[in-house]
Amino acid sequence: MPRSTRSVFLAFVVPVLILFFVAWGKLPVNDPPQYFQFADARLWLGIPNAWNVLTNLPFVVVAWMLWKTYAPELSLAYRRPGLWLSAGMLLTAAGSAYFHWDPNPETLFWDRLPMTILFCSVFLLIVSDRFAESLGLSLSYPMLGASIGTILFWRFAQDVRPYIVLQFGLMVFVLLAAIFRRSSRLSNLALLGMGLLYIAAKLLEAKDEAVLHATGGMTAGHALKHLFAAVALAVFARGLRPASPPQSHS
Repeated sequence: MPRSTRSVFLAFVVPVLILFFVAWGKLPVNDPPQYFQFADARLWLGIPNAWNVLTNLPFVVVAWMLWKTYAPELSLAYRRPGLWLSAGMLLTAAGSAYFHWDPNPETLFWDRLPMTILFCSVFLLIVSDRFAESLGLSLSYPMLGASIGTILFWRFAQDVRPYIVLQFGLMVFVLLAAIFRRSSRLSNLALLGMGLLYIAAKLLEAKDEAVLHATGGMTAGHALKHLFAAVALAVFARGLRPASPPQSHS
């Protein structure tokens, strides 16, 4: 891999890390008690917090869609994180449903753990696409270990800040890569679409109760957050489809 590629990559990553290092002291160390209290706690068919549980099903659909995306001709730099992303979505659907069935710090661990696999996979796919496939491959296992490490650090050190840096640092990285780096396979529309949809998902999460009132009690922000996040990943997965072979004209 050319040294210039590594230098450009670091020029993207270092400012993100500096930004969060400066903000480190202002980030929350732990989740507030209200984090486990959701606006829509209705029971349906015996399922507690039903809409927050059931709105994880779209992740299963998107995981299947992504699995079908990958063709043998794609290089390992795309296949490996792509399969991790697909598996991460299945695990996220299960872990998030488990957490929302009975929200507490113990079940939250199983919600967040597979999400670190999602963040890691998206990061690696963008690195392979926008920088170099060799860089994506060389970072794959170290990045996976570091990503999972953020949630283990939260679990055992009771400090959620590394996980926050992983999640929001990735959002900044996605937007910068979409704006400033040339695409190989992933279109700017796929990256920007995913980034903006995920930002919308986080805003809906923050306005959980306000959305419930605004919709006349139909649904709350957290359930919509799941749907927006699933659509964000669907947009990203669609952008990874192998290019259609050129059609011959007789």
